[in-house]
Amino acid sequence: MKSRIQIGEFARLTGITVKTVLHYHKIGLMAEPERSPGGYRLYGPQELNRMQMIKRLKSLGLSLDQIKGIIGEPEDNKSMRSVLESLHNELLVQIEVLQKRVEKIRNLLNEETLNLIEAHDDPPTFRMMTEKGWTEQYKNHPELMEQERQILAVLDDFEWGLDHQDIYREMAEYFQSHPQHYQLLMDCNERLAAIADLPEDAPEVEELARDSIAILKGIPLFEELFKKKGPQNPFEPLINEMLNGLMTPAQVRYCRLCQQYVEDQWGKSNEK
Repeated sequence: MKSRIQIGEFARLTGITVKTVLHYHKIGLMAEPERSPGGYRLYGPQELNRMQMIKRLKSLGLSLDQIKGIIGEPEDNKSMRSVLESLHNELLVQIEVLQKRVEKIRNLLNEETLNLIEAHDDPPTFRMMTEKGWTEQYKNHPELMEQERQILAVLDDFEWGLDHQDIYREMAEYFQSHPQHYQLLMDCNERLAAIADLPEDAPEVEELARDSIAILKGIPLFEELFKKKGPQNPFEPLINEMLNGLMTPAQVRYCRLCQQYVEDQWGKSNEK
């Protein structure tokens, strides 16, 4: 009866691949075994015991690096305990995250209309703006706040090559120290909510756009931001199309008019 087996038999016996065994040798998780006169690796009880320990620790969710650290020092029971305690805490966090996801999905299933955009966690930029008090301007108009959240989700979820997070952060910090200008924007948002369902060619839309630009011209931050604006982003038409889908026709025209007025007034001053 032979007490040593070659690598193929060892792999079959332990339920892994030859490639995996060779990888374990390469990273030092398993020492190179003795070899036959012909140069073949020979495996015996020592290698089988080590592989048995590796498989048991893997079943607990330990990484190969963690396993190597543990079984590399078998006399260090403290190391084993500390690694398992760390893994235990990590799994508890994962369980909590999964429970929150299950709850969110359950709530979504209970709704009549499934909207995955609304069910998603708040976008990072939206969370940042909320922390800085920016979303207070929407407290009387939750529909505008939800619209802003979805707009920021579009900006955050794709790699557009924009500096929008820096721009929003700069605006939030500016308005924290200039509450009078913040109030002017809040007044504009009140009017924006009022025109949302009007026809896009309603005179109130153009009137609000002109008033908004007059307000922006009185806030130095916006001219500074415009001057920092680089060349046109190649994705701008696609971005605009996606954002327009989140607004009413009147709001879309309002945004276009504002953009046009900004280009006409600040663009010309930059050419001088």
